[in-house]
Amino acid sequence: PCEDFYEFACGTWVDEHKSKIEHYQTRLAFSWDTAADRVREHESALLEKDDGPAGTFYRSCMDEERVEKVGATPLDPWLKMIDGVTDIPSLVHAVVQLNKQDMDTLFTWYLDTNPRDSSQYAFFIDQGSGSLPDKAYYTEDSETMKAHRESFIQVVTDFFKMVGREEAEKEAQLVLDLETKMAKGNIDRTESRMDHGAVTNWEAIEKLAPSWPWMTWVEELHKCEEPADGAVKACTHDHTALLEVGKHGGAPLLLRSKTYFPVLEEILTGDNIEAIKAEMRWKIIRNGAVYLSSNFIDKMVDMSRDLYGVQDKNPRPRKCYYSVTSNTPWPAAKLYTDNVFPHANREAALTMLESIRAKFAEALKHEPWMSEEDRKAAGHKLSEMFFQVGWPTDEEDKTAWPEPTEDMEGMLGQDLFVNYMLISRMNINRELNRLVKTPRRRSWGGSTPLDVNAFYGPNSNGLWIPAGILQSPFFDAKAEEARNYGSIGSVLGHEMSHGFD
Repeated sequence: PCEDFYEFACGTWVDEHKSKIEHYQTRLAFSWDTAADRVREHESALLEKDDGPAGTFYRSCMDEERVEKVGATPLDPWLKMIDGVTDIPSLVHAVVQLNKQDMDTLFTWYLDTNPRDSSQYAFFIDQGSGSLPDKAYYTEDSETMKAHRESFIQVVTDFFKMVGREEAEKEAQLVLDLETKMAKGNIDRTESRMDHGAVTNWEAIEKLAPSWPWMTWVEELHKCEEPADGAVKACTHDHTALLEVGKHGGAPLLLRSKTYFPVLEEILTGDNIEAIKAEMRWKIIRNGAVYLSSNFIDKMVDMSRDLYGVQDKNPRPRKCYYSVTSNTPWPAAKLYTDNVFPHANREAALTMLESIRAKFAEALKHEPWMSEEDRKAAGHKLSEMFFQVGWPTDEEDKTAWPEPTEDMEGMLGQDLFVNYMLISRMNINRELNRLVKTPRRRSWGGSTPLDVNAFYGPNSNGLWIPAGILQSPFFDAKAEEARNYGSIGSVLGHEMSHGFD
């Protein structure tokens, strides 16, 4: 047990049960999979008949004949755009085109609640990221990591051959070499978690990486333009608020991973334009592969097999279900809560939460290690904690579905890859629209009511209990209270306690 406690405690069980993990899953199987499978079964039946965005996307995914016929052709205009990059100005244009598809190159950017003022959003600039799971995959010299890198080069080479690149292996090596340079400048995960971003301005960032025309990039990013493939724009106006970021009266500009940007400068001043172009080709192929024909999906499985232990691709209905919940999560979630979820479960769970809160508040009164000041502060925080149960609601507990629930209505068509790219543009358009909005304390973030999970939000002091987890075996409104408190009650109490970590 002193050498490998996990093997000592769980090894026998793992050996006996690992053969039961489906080949399309990772090495990990979760105890909550049964409930998630039940949600998927109900939802998939609804998607087959739904005429809204979720159903339309699902059917475009299930139409394998059409997907196979289209093949790799949807990539052509994007690869042509990248081929046209010859200098920094044309590179900026191509990078922005991919930015608007939620694909970042060289560095990343995003909007999030300002960690110093939760009443506003901030614009973050951060280090670039690679394709492999962690920095160690690029920098560690062990035989295991070398094997992962060799497998990566082979997969990228195969993909490049599939889109007609004549020097596929050479370009794959360029991708790995560039991502390795970036990785060496990346801060590690522990440091990244502690880095909340330093308030800065564009002039200061320009001093760190002067070879990237930051203001030109901002100017391009703020424009509402047609995408490279000539499809629907997904925006209706320029995002002028982006031009005010980092200025007085505009959204704050925050820089994370500051030590990465001198490395970015070295990349930009070196002879790396062909490597950057190869990286961009890889980005568009890798991100779009699962929405293309089966040979692309098979090749992604090869990559996942090496990195995560996945042995086979998902059965098509399962793959399309998860594609729906990734791309049209809110229309799909509303389908479920409107047609499957027992609303009585929500009321019972709310009653249970208030009961747990009351017991928690009573316990606080008798904790001998707390000062009176701390006891009072903890009690206040507990009383102010809000609950989001089942589906999104506002401060008055009125149903409040977010914008993505409806704004895709009538936008999607028959072609899977086109739908995916349009949804990606819409996501970025919503992201930029947030610059002129106030953060919603009750926002569900990346979760939806379909999730079989529960979580506490430390920045908003709220508890989210999705509809997906309010079912057997975790919860049953008709079951005895003791059973519910022993199952979902322990989950709720656990999440509530995170408010006092």
